[in-house]
Amino acid sequence: MEHISTWGKNVNSRFTFDNFLGLKGNSAALQAARLLAEGNNTSALCPLVIVSQLGMGKTHLLCAIANQVVKMQPNAKCMLTDGERFSYNLKQSCQKGLLDEYSTFLCSSDYFLFDTLDFIAGKSLEERELLRLIDTLTARSIRCVFTLYTPPSQVGNLIPRLKEWLESGRIVTIDENILSDVNDRTKTIRFIAKKHQIQLAVGEIEIIANAGVFSFRVLEGILIRIQAYLKLKCATVPIEEMIRKCSS
Repeated sequence: MEHISTWGKNVNSRFTFDNFLGLKGNSAALQAARLLAEGNNTSALCPLVIVSQLGMGKTHLLCAIANQVVKMQPNAKCMLTDGERFSYNLKQSCQKGLLDEYSTFLCSSDYFLFDTLDFIAGKSLEERELLRLIDTLTARSIRCVFTLYTPPSQVGNLIPRLKEWLESGRIVTIDENILSDVNDRTKTIRFIAKKHQIQLAVGEIEIIANAGVFSFRVLEGILIRIQAYLKLKCATVPIEEMIRKCSS
């Protein structure tokens, strides 16, 4: 992982395109992320902006891009940060007189990946420095990916120039209702259960699917809790009851 630099945000090596479940509601985001990671059609994709609510796979896709880049382009380098860490380290760099060094560090890559840009909306120092950074990234043709909870045009405090630049690229949205269909929830539960090697009966999967949970992250949390329960030798509550409790 020496070609993936992080500034306070870890790249999860388990987050790859192979274990990202593609459904109708996230197919555009998945396809765009793959194309960018493979170096295809990059001019039309930069910047790539992935929009979705919490727990729908934005960070997974960012890590998948980084992992795929390292796999396919051994000499390429990725930089991954997020809004909170960018803000903290920017202020620390300013206090220590290391702002130029910080900017140089962030630009010393082929891919610049920025998670949860919403965090810096309305913060003048962070927005100003990000714009300065973007000028350098653009001049060096560094591929950029940003994630937000809402489209750039709907982030109220984001300064116009930053909005315009984000909107000049490719904006892809993960549908917030991606798991509204029970069949897609069932497919997702089977996918997560297989990843964590959790053995569930058909009826047990149906209980979770019918609970109406619409977040990948929450579903995974439910299954991990169930897995922990199954490992407890002293557990006395029937598994069906435990699954209902976890799913509620």
